[in-house]
Amino acid sequence: MCRKKKCGHDVMDLCSCEPVREGNIAEMFPHFFHNIVDEAWELDYTDLGHPEYRRLCLVGVCRQCGGRLCLDIGSSNGLAGSDFIVDTYQRLYQIYHSGWRRMPDQEFWDRFIQLFHELDRPTVLDWKSWLEEQYKEETV
Repeated sequence: MCRKKKCGHDVMDLCSCEPVREGNIAEMFPHFFHNIVDEAWELDYTDLGHPEYRRLCLVGVCRQCGGRLCLDIGSSNGLAGSDFIVDTYQRLYQIYHSGWRRMPDQEFWDRFIQLFHELDRPTVLDWKSWLEEQYKEETV
């Protein structure tokens, strides 16, 4: 989680609640997940086909203080193409299909696909179709 006064990805002041202000990791994650509103996902990358620095964050506003909550859930620096798509999917899937942050499948997929640049979405949709086909074969 960003622990500076301002988020490096946004000019908005960060959450000023005690767990974030004090950098208490044990309390920071529960604070984040219990107090985030207007939750969104941010994915920064330039080219799906080339490995580069990438940033995947869960962002929103703290319901207690009104500051920005930004949780960096990893980057896929050495990955490209479908490997990058898979890594991004797995990181988000672990959060939103756990007992803590359940999200309906259709909403998850809609948000996931929207993370990517318009030109890359057909590739992501092809990967999604491939994944669904693999799942069907395993359950038959």
